[in-house]
Amino acid sequence: MIKGYKETEIGKIPEDWQVVKLEEVLSINPSKTTGLSESFKVSFVGMADVSADAKLICHHPRNYKEVAKGFTSFIDGDVLVAKITPCFENGKGALVTGLTNGIGFGSTEFHVLRANDKSCISNKFIYYHTISHPFREVGKGNMTGSAGQKRVPKEFISRYTILLPPLPEQQKIAEILSTVDAKIEVIEERIEQTQELKKGLMQRLLTRGIGHTQFKDSPLGEIPASWEVKKVNDFILNKKGAMKIGPFGSQLKKDLFVVEGYKVYGQENIFEKDLNYGDRFITKDHFNRLKSCELLPGDFIISMMGTIGKCLVVPEGISRGIMDSHLLRLQLDSCKIASVFLNQLFNSPIVLLQVDKLAVGGIMAGLSSSIVNQINFPIPTLSEQYEIAKILSSVDEKLEVLRDKKSQYQELKRGLMQQLLTGKLRVNHLIAEEAML
Repeated sequence: MIKGYKETEIGKIPEDWQVVKLEEVLSINPSKTTGLSESFKVSFVGMADVSADAKLICHHPRNYKEVAKGFTSFIDGDVLVAKITPCFENGKGALVTGLTNGIGFGSTEFHVLRANDKSCISNKFIYYHTISHPFREVGKGNMTGSAGQKRVPKEFISRYTILLPPLPEQQKIAEILSTVDAKIEVIEERIEQTQELKKGLMQRLLTRGIGHTQFKDSPLGEIPASWEVKKVNDFILNKKGAMKIGPFGSQLKKDLFVVEGYKVYGQENIFEKDLNYGDRFITKDHFNRLKSCELLPGDFIISMMGTIGKCLVVPEGISRGIMDSHLLRLQLDSCKIASVFLNQLFNSPIVLLQVDKLAVGGIMAGLSSSIVNQINFPIPTLSEQYEIAKILSSVDEKLEVLRDKKSQYQELKRGLMQQLLTGKLRVNHLIAEEAML
């Protein structure tokens, strides 16, 4: 036996930790707050007011009379856990703080968890358990009800077992994880600020250009006098297949795929921004039959179904293959338009608003080559296209660095939770050092 650990029904744990069910230390869905005056101000929290990373986004002041009936009640320090699908699977919940007068009401689709004895239990420590991967995964397996209406029952939370360290260690664990959360929030704020910066730059650069003093009216509003408004057919190559949608789905049935061969590219490659992503392949003979749908470096591809309008310039060095029916390929005339500029333009409000207006479909919105042909594009000179794209791409690079940094901290947090909440990584020495100060 490792020194400082003991054997339990779930394995070795620190000797001063306990194995407890949540019902032993928490009140789950405690009694409502009652007896307040009708005009007493409280907070209201709906499902949309908590995020998928289990944070309280906002709350809304209400009179007690408006929410006293028909809503779940909670107080500052309580932990909210969404119980309905898909909110539970998506991680929705919150540690509620800053409520109006410390009292809140909200969706009946929240479970409320409250420490029975705050001298023994840290609500924040419990909160981190409720957002942990094991809690959410086991909870998904215990949902009851019909498809689309499944819920996590109170009984699951009551029976859920955690490892409970002494209060000082609970508080230190929560403090460490909160520090990482704070870092993630700072990065998120910087991402949001950078996105706003790019939004402003796009609005200015794609309507006013660089250094222009003379402007003219156009179907897109006022643009620099030297610019033109063009359609896709005006700047693609003058050849058959310069604009093309992938083959019909019947030509790429699942039973036609093989383990290795010529790659089949789809929307997932645009969403992941990675042409290596995916494992769909066809034989050489099948590829030759569909060769008109081959993707080549420099091709401009656009997603056509679901999340429409996303685009990507095909890079050098891709595996030889074809696109599927959810992609549209443009082969651009490089003397008329720069692919890096069109990539920025296609993701701007100027184009996306037109896409939204022109997109059609019932359950799933969709584009077609004829719809894409109706979009108006503001086109500067080629040299100015490159200048604009360079400025906007530099902001994209900054965003990519920030997103990578956020992912690194999220991965750090996942690892720390796994280690700290199970006692594999101890914080006793940190507590001892603080006690000596």
